[in-house]
Amino acid sequence: MGLSQSFFERLAGHFASDQALVIRLGAHCPSILRYGDRQDLGYRGQAIVEMVRGRWRQSARAFVLAGESATDPIEKLSFKVGSLHALGRAGRIEEALALGKGLSNDLRAAGREDLAARADLNLGNVLIERDRYGEAIGFFEPSIPALEKGGFAIEALSARLGLSTANLYGGSLEVAQGEAQKVANQARRLDQAHLEKLAQLNLAHVALLRGQHDEALGRFIELSRRLSDVPSESTRCFEFLGDTYARLNLWDEALDAYRQALESPAIGMNNRANVSLGIGQVYAGMGERSRALESLKRAYELYRRVGNEAWASAALTIRAQITGSKRVARRAAAMARRAESPYHLALALIALGEREEADSIVRTFGYAGLEWRLHHLEGRSAEGSERLRAYRCMFESIQRGRAAVSSVSSRTSYLRDKTEALRDYLHELLARPNARRIDEAVRVVVQSRSVALLDEVFAEGALRLNEDEAERLTLLREELRQLGDSEPPAGSARRLVGPTRDIAAVQRRWQEATRFLLDVRDGVPVRARGDTLMYIEAKDRLYAILGSRFVPLDITAGEAAERLKWLHFDLSAPLVDPSAGASPALESLRSLGEQILGPVRADLGGVEGVCPDGCLWRLPWDACLTALGIERGVEVRLHPGFQGTAGRPLPPEPRVGIWVSKPEDLPHAEKEADALLRLFPRAEVFARSDEVRGGCRGRYDLVHVIGHARQREANPMFSYFAFPDGPLYAAEVARLGFTVETAVLSACDTGSVSLVSLDEPDGLARAFLARGASGVVASSWPLDDEAAHLFTNELYVSLLTGVGVRGAVDGARSALRRWKEHPYYWGCPALYGGYRL
Repeated sequence: MGLSQSFFERLAGHFASDQALVIRLGAHCPSILRYGDRQDLGYRGQAIVEMVRGRWRQSARAFVLAGESATDPIEKLSFKVGSLHALGRAGRIEEALALGKGLSNDLRAAGREDLAARADLNLGNVLIERDRYGEAIGFFEPSIPALEKGGFAIEALSARLGLSTANLYGGSLEVAQGEAQKVANQARRLDQAHLEKLAQLNLAHVALLRGQHDEALGRFIELSRRLSDVPSESTRCFEFLGDTYARLNLWDEALDAYRQALESPAIGMNNRANVSLGIGQVYAGMGERSRALESLKRAYELYRRVGNEAWASAALTIRAQITGSKRVARRAAAMARRAESPYHLALALIALGEREEADSIVRTFGYAGLEWRLHHLEGRSAEGSERLRAYRCMFESIQRGRAAVSSVSSRTSYLRDKTEALRDYLHELLARPNARRIDEAVRVVVQSRSVALLDEVFAEGALRLNEDEAERLTLLREELRQLGDSEPPAGSARRLVGPTRDIAAVQRRWQEATRFLLDVRDGVPVRARGDTLMYIEAKDRLYAILGSRFVPLDITAGEAAERLKWLHFDLSAPLVDPSAGASPALESLRSLGEQILGPVRADLGGVEGVCPDGCLWRLPWDACLTALGIERGVEVRLHPGFQGTAGRPLPPEPRVGIWVSKPEDLPHAEKEADALLRLFPRAEVFARSDEVRGGCRGRYDLVHVIGHARQREANPMFSYFAFPDGPLYAAEVARLGFTVETAVLSACDTGSVSLVSLDEPDGLARAFLARGASGVVASSWPLDDEAAHLFTNELYVSLLTGVGVRGAVDGARSALRRWKEHPYYWGCPALYGGYRL
């Protein structure tokens, strides 16, 4: 065997199983071309190496040179077949189709049906590159038996894989799944690892299109690791990860995955268009209209440049959704029809409002992830009882979809893109209320609010990190520290300040490193508690519901949000001017309290908790009640079925954990810690974040946290407590191996609720609720150092005399009012009620 043939066979043998080795062997290509005995095989080897590197034009050129250098007439034709796929990936579609059809015809004329089938396989791959699904199926289907008959087992698997891919968006998901599974099984038997990975990519896409987003995400995460050493496929994995995160409404993670794909030198023009489309879709979900339209325009232009009408249609569809343009939606539908892409046609028809045809496509091809959109569309156009029927079907579809995702992050973000649809449903119920409709509205809220939090509570200790996860998180923590925050300011506030950095890359990898599928259990609340005052926002209207009492408020959601901005401005005045008068803030509290609480004032005596909605998560409820002359506060409940902790005292000999850092700029923090140790001499003290991670285990009656904290509004999972050895993040607290009855978070903004997801408010307080806390005392804004110390003293004096947590918080707040009149000092503490296990 000659040198060139030996080299080529080694390359070809490893192409589908070890592409990293192919790249390493590629360093010898120049020597093989110079000194080898067959230039045609040397060029074929070079073509394979360039293909693995994602250098498509160079690969196509090398395949053509291989054919031109061959001496055998059949090899002159067959060697050029390899250039077809590379030309397609390089964007030279028409050139590839013309060359391929000619090669296929010539090989059949020469009696080589098997080699002609190889040309057809490559032609199918070229068409797949431009998402011309129907044409591609026409090449793949007949090539499979011809390749199998000719003994080309690997090529036959490649054709099956292409047939699966074409059916993802242009045919049957059943066929796509069945063919991909055949490829995966046979590739494992033939030791073709690369083909098996590509088949797994298709199975992940099937899950994605069926709405099984968590299953798809898990597959893509695993495949991105397994394909990390193959630039072209790794790039596609990041693109697909972005698509999956976008479907899960995890916007930051999606953007980071897309950016990773864009940074790859192996990205082709079609993939660049796909990424631009994904980024546009994410910005649309985030409400950033101008950025969304800019990215969609870029995607559309790239798709048109490469002749990809199917996905150009998708870019137009999202544009039509943003702008409400029926003209653009009609253009999108026409392009999808020409491309013979049922999936993209269904999307365009939904945007166009043509529900019946879209529904037929969804049912025929199994695109379950689009069902709720169809019902929402029907509800908007229907009248009377038919409208409610459609909205009920929509809610059932949404619930089925959420049942298919089970990771904490996925369930937390699931409703982000469905909020408007749910509020349309609630508006239809409450615009013409009766007892049955009010009860139905309450059931919708109960079944949709803070579901991920309930899952975490019932998971209890099952969320603990294993050794591999812990090691990965150690590296990610260091990355976060290098991103940096400014040093805490000299002064009396127990918070860290500084610019918010772009931490999406770390956030995505953190999600992937700690991904845990929840086992949802029976026993969660199925109805609202009668002592919970619920608020519902629907189409900018605000409603209060308490038992059978239903009250539409005279203030709109938009007006309330604007009033809250001014209220927080008045409340924070002492941060700028310690001598600021209390009157403006008190009047703002009283005025807003009258509009939100005044209409149900007569019933407040029986209220133990309040479950807000929308902007009302930001309302300082206890401070508003006090301004109205009502001394008794309420729990803030993230779910209307939570039992909370009102009236529950500490046990006689409580197990207490104290997490404390003693920054020099917070002199009262040390006094607070010393006072607690005098009250609880057997308390376990944790002075470093690694001590909390390693030693906080079991069930605590009380955990008290003292020091600096930072709320990250855009990335609430990375809100943190500061310790001398580094931050302890909210995401970590929720996964630590302890449970707690009551938590007191004596640091800034620990009760400041992030509204990244309106149905799953997030932040530091939520992390402790996830650890089973029935009550969390937290701060709604920057916490004054001395006020925190005084509040804590008063709180524990009451608790140790047998007063329940709710009563102790009320008493401590009253003591602070006697000390300082301004509500900045006494209105800050809030009590969050959790689910009592």
